[in-house]
Amino acid sequence: MFSMDGPLWRALNFIADVMILHFLWLIHSLPLVTIGASTTALYYAMMKRIRTNEGQVTANFRQSFKANFRQATILWLIAAAAGALALSFLKGACGQTREAEVVDIDEAAYREGRVNTSLYGYLQIPYERRFLQNSKAPSPLSERSQQVNIAWEMLDQMRSGVYYLIGPGSTTQTLMDVLELPNTLIGVDLICDKKLVQSDLCEREILARLAERETHLILTPTGGQGFLLGRGNQQLSPAVLRQIGRERLHVLATQEKLFHLSGRPLLVDTGDREVDAMLSGYVRAIIGSMEEQVVKISGE
Repeated sequence: MFSMDGPLWRALNFIADVMILHFLWLIHSLPLVTIGASTTALYYAMMKRIRTNEGQVTANFRQSFKANFRQATILWLIAAAAGALALSFLKGACGQTREAEVVDIDEAAYREGRVNTSLYGYLQIPYERRFLQNSKAPSPLSERSQQVNIAWEMLDQMRSGVYYLIGPGSTTQTLMDVLELPNTLIGVDLICDKKLVQSDLCEREILARLAERETHLILTPTGGQGFLLGRGNQQLSPAVLRQIGRERLHVLATQEKLFHLSGRPLLVDTGDREVDAMLSGYVRAIIGSMEEQVVKISGE
């Protein structure tokens, strides 16, 4: 009973480990913002102690705290904000609500490069501006530097033997500058294998090119309202857009431009309601080198 391997000593060792973990959790939680990482480390060390009967609880705690600090802290801050918002709503301090979409993304499709979302309905949610997260804030990089990074990322994603229509805008112009190709700033150009095929195409010429091979369209939002397509884009007519479809649409946007939209969707107004509806939904926008963000396109 009193041997080192006996049940009494095992129980005492377990109690001691629990007390040590409690102390470590308390010390590492004192800055408050680290409660998430500290709780994650506590759970990890405790579960490892129970499952493997290991006595290295301090080392396991510190290992988990360090490895999971970033993601655990982010999740904790999100949970804390949600809790504060719920408390404010229950106390009546937050009397404003708004309708929000309940959507889910197909993660398997997302890993394959496709954005496939399902809309399950709408909910009235408490609305408190200070608890809502905008799109990622602009980085310290200049807008030009961001555009260059976006251009190189788009070039890396281009496929051999495929046509790419380059729409108007300063970000798409940067793409042509990186390729050292002439660019029609307010027109539409065509490239293939990173070489210029034709400049400043009209609608008829684009339709003829669409019949030749697979064609993709590269666009960037313009203007303060985030228009991706407007009725002024006469070359990119509804007939052209029907053939290209949303699956072959590539959106390039600087973080600064998305940030200033404050969560509003990118807009399309082609003059054809069916085409606007076809283009509406969620797509992946290239926002930097190896960086993408899911953005919403709306035809409303």
